[in-house]
Amino acid sequence: MEICTETTAHCAWEEGKSIEQYPHSLDLESIQIYDAHRPVRIEPQRFQLNSTGLTFDLPEQGILQNTRRILRTPVQGVEAEIFQFGVQYQGVVEDFSPECFRVRLEEQENPALQWLNHEAPCTVVMRKGRELIYSGTCCISRTRKQGRHRIILLSPTEPSIRRYRPRQYRSIRQILTPSPVARIYHPISGKDLYLPVHDLSSTGVSVEEAYHTSLLLPGMLVPELTIELANRTFVRCKAQVLYRKVVPENPKIFRCGMAFLDLSLEDQAGLSALLHPVQDPHTFVCNPVDPEELWKFFFESGFLYADKYDSIRIEKEEFKRTYESLYTRSPSIARYFIFREHGSLTAHMSMLRFYPRSWLIQHHAASKEGHPLAGIVVLKQVGTYVNEFHLHPSTRMDYVMCYFRPDNKFPNRVFGGVAHHMNDPKRSSLDSFAYFHLAPEMGKEDCFYQLFPTQEEDLEAFQRIYEETSGGLMIDALALVGGKELDEELNREYGKFGFQRERYFFSVHQNGVCQAIFMVVRSNAGLNLSNLTNCVHAFVLEPDRLDPKVLFHALESLKRYFLRDRMPILVYPERYMRERNLPYEKTYTLWVLSMEATDDYFKALESIFKRPMHG
Repeated sequence: MEICTETTAHCAWEEGKSIEQYPHSLDLESIQIYDAHRPVRIEPQRFQLNSTGLTFDLPEQGILQNTRRILRTPVQGVEAEIFQFGVQYQGVVEDFSPECFRVRLEEQENPALQWLNHEAPCTVVMRKGRELIYSGTCCISRTRKQGRHRIILLSPTEPSIRRYRPRQYRSIRQILTPSPVARIYHPISGKDLYLPVHDLSSTGVSVEEAYHTSLLLPGMLVPELTIELANRTFVRCKAQVLYRKVVPENPKIFRCGMAFLDLSLEDQAGLSALLHPVQDPHTFVCNPVDPEELWKFFFESGFLYADKYDSIRIEKEEFKRTYESLYTRSPSIARYFIFREHGSLTAHMSMLRFYPRSWLIQHHAASKEGHPLAGIVVLKQVGTYVNEFHLHPSTRMDYVMCYFRPDNKFPNRVFGGVAHHMNDPKRSSLDSFAYFHLAPEMGKEDCFYQLFPTQEEDLEAFQRIYEETSGGLMIDALALVGGKELDEELNREYGKFGFQRERYFFSVHQNGVCQAIFMVVRSNAGLNLSNLTNCVHAFVLEPDRLDPKVLFHALESLKRYFLRDRMPILVYPERYMRERNLPYEKTYTLWVLSMEATDDYFKALESIFKRPMHG
């Protein structure tokens, strides 16, 4: 509409469309006006129709159409595909409500419309441009012919959908005061909706909308959802509407649940920092921590004992710089969880994305003078975070893993206990390594072997041997097979935050047979205080055949990758060193958990601690 006075209105033709050839052959019967609440029809008595547009006198009264329970909103630019028994129809959506929407089909551009069975359900797919915005099962409520078109009224039949597999341990929903606001871009109507948040969790949100103007349809994909509180945005992501139901205490309100489809790592940290203290005000996620306070805490808690400190003393300043970056800038490669009591740091645990699809749990420490359960609380925090965010593609979390010493009672009770409780190495596995530093006198004996860059067939050979002897998750968690491209992406992610991460593979061959594979990993000093992210993993394929002097001589040649003289080595399997009476300092057990087994993980923990371990 271009011009409107109290008595006259002038409307121009839509750009690119006109009726220049036959303006006088057309007649104007009525004009339909879509009011926000009720459609109105007017019948103008005088009008002028020409190539520029339409001018008509406004009558004193209009006809109020039957009021619908829920407003159907006019729609532009949304295409619809209807599938039924192998036949596909294409049309456009003309108007929409979550309970009923109208699709216009062009008869000449579609198969025989008589094939549409009104008694049978059909699948409807909506697209806006190239973006899929809805697919679901509908029934055909009504059809009518309109010139060369067929108008079909469709009603969705699914009141709810299930985005993810059912889980016993789900995200805890929090009702916040004051309530946040959800800003939702509605892709079908093209409108921005501002709706109050009823409850919020790390995996989704429920919002409330007025019954009569409801627009959220279960199954609809939302291109952008933001959660805002006190002028700060905590979430910005794609989402999907899961359900829509009337609020029992107020039948004029719908409550709609939405799932976050992929939160960025930054939003994950921000949302956790908002929600975790609601459950327990002593807990914090990725809040800035003074590196000096953390360093002091590691000493006082006994986590940094004399031997461990001696191994890092030379690089102490670099360690401190690393921790300043980790704990003040909160990079996406790391997550840390702390417990504070009366302002003092009393427990800590962190995670590091050090392998393409795996996060390394590390640095679990608790003060002897603080809350007696603080260490268990941060363990619970880590489990809750993992359970809530591993489903998001940006997290890249198929596995979590942890190196622990079996003589350390607490991690052996927790991680070892979980694996034994599950009794399934494809869900949770344990593999032992012998840990030592390559001494100067090792590797001096001459021997014959060949050292090559590792080929895929070497890794596949090790994979076959590992499946026969262990059958666990180590190879997948460390991305030993087929992880080269993913490694490059992760290296760039580290570089983006000023960190270093590199990984190289070498194979020891004798007589044309691969005897061992070396995985060299290099990173910043202090990312792991035991140097497990700055060491060599030596995987021995045939422990009964590999001569130790070959192993040590080959390892000696890798010293060029490390600045310090004492190079940390992890040898797998540990029995290679033990059965040959070779010297090593300690045993580390690698625990790996598949994210397919999170429910079993929490069941095992609750069996161990006799208390809830989620939420």
